[in-house]
This record gives sequence, structure tokens and C-alpha cells, in this order.
Amino acid sequence: MSTLTIRPATIDDIPVILRFVRALAVYESAAPELQALAAA
Repeated sequence: MSTLTIRPATIDDIPVILRFVRALAVYESAAPELQALAAA
């Protein structure tokens, strides 16, 4: 059985989080309103 670990996000997580946000925007038909920058 796998274990779920919840931890604070890091800089390395930004691309994955941005993919999740974009996918949610597409699902909610809100992609045109989405503006996001992945900047370090």
C-alpha cells in the first residue's frame, strides 16, 4: 500500500502546480481568463 505525504510546495513544484491550474481552467471553461507566470 502506498503512503500519501503532504508537504509544503517548493520552487520545483511550480510547473506541476501550473499544469493543475491550467487543467482546472480548461475544465471550468475559464482558460481564456487564466493568466499565470512561472517566474523564479
